[in-house]
Amino acid sequence: MALTDELPFPPVPAHDDPTAGTDPVDSIEERARKRSKWIPVLFLSVFSALLASFPARNSDLWMHLAAGRELAQGHYSPDAISDPSAGRPVHSTWLYNLLSYGLYSVFGDVGLASFKVLVVVAIALVLWRLSRTSSEWRLPTATTVLALLAMSARLLLQPVTISYLLLALALWETRRQAAKELLSQMEPRHLINSKLDDSHKAALSGGVCKMQDDFRHL
Repeated sequence: MALTDELPFPPVPAHDDPTAGTDPVDSIEERARKRSKWIPVLFLSVFSALLASFPARNSDLWMHLAAGRELAQGHYSPDAISDPSAGRPVHSTWLYNLLSYGLYSVFGDVGLASFKVLVVVAIALVLWRLSRTSSEWRLPTATTVLALLAMSARLLLQPVTISYLLLALALWETRRQAAKELLSQMEPRHLINSKLDDSHKAALSGGVCKMQDDFRHL
């Protein structure tokens, strides 16, 4: 008797093919779609960083640094340093003064310039996110670039630049909360008890689902 008849080999277990049942073209398109989501983010980050990379020529920067130094040393007086152009004290920007002086004392002028670049990049990304209402990214990217170009002359080392970022974040959070409330009122299950036939319910439910997908991009 042959040896193979006496000792049969165990059957080879079948391994599930992860690509079985999927169209290769669809998987390639899905991967390309996922990669394309990072294209505008990278482009706007580099563009805004280059746009903000210029020397600080505003003379009031030294005034803010001096006020921050006085505050850090503990003998800060609101009336000690005044803005000559507006004739008012600068203590309303005490937090910006302290932060600017801290960055300057630790990292020097390079730290201040890098901080401004990071703030401008954050403004660009929040503006792009605000302008997106669907999965389309070309038009929001173009409008964000135009907005950055219009703001480029005022993107200085000043408290107003921080205010731009805080305003954009406030608008983003407000719209996100409004979209969340609207989504909760647009659930397709609310259509079950409506007086429509099945075909109209299916069409209306599909439209609601499409609108929900668009609102989730907000």
